[in-house]
Amino acid sequence: MNKPICAMSHQTGKSIPPVDFEHAHCYRLCAVAETDPSSAPEWLRVGVAAKVTRISARTLRYYERAGLLHTPRTAIGQRRYGPQELLALAFIRRLRETGMPIRVIRSYADAVRAGSGRERGLPLLLAHREQVFHDLARRQAHLDAIDRKITAYRDGARTSRETP
Repeated sequence: MNKPICAMSHQTGKSIPPVDFEHAHCYRLCAVAETDPSSAPEWLRVGVAAKVTRISARTLRYYERAGLLHTPRTAIGQRRYGPQELLALAFIRRLRETGMPIRVIRSYADAVRAGSGRERGLPLLLAHREQVFHDLARRQAHLDAIDRKITAYRDGARTSRETP
């Protein structure tokens, strides 16, 4: 019987490092036996998935309720997160961190699950990409203004009007 993966090595007490999301599909998520990794399960319970993804268990459950992610369940209803779910979470995290609203991520996820990612999902990603570019340009303008202020202070020049 496969046991869920533990985020701590029971033999050494050392934490398992966070999942490298870009290569999660290459990992055999392992904790059953440090002596026999081939017998390890390839899924995580919600609490352990939260630890390795650095997304809270509460948020993982919310993502499922919101329709962003469908996680397989055990016979007794426990969520199971495997490499595919971890990669999906990595992409959801990127979308959230770049400001995509939950409702748009849900629409994207629905399109992908329905097999129409290219037709319905691509326009959503393209629109979000434009927004991210706009946000980057705005942030770059702010950074340029900060750099000008730093340069002025380093050069010993006082601005005509001191501002915080």
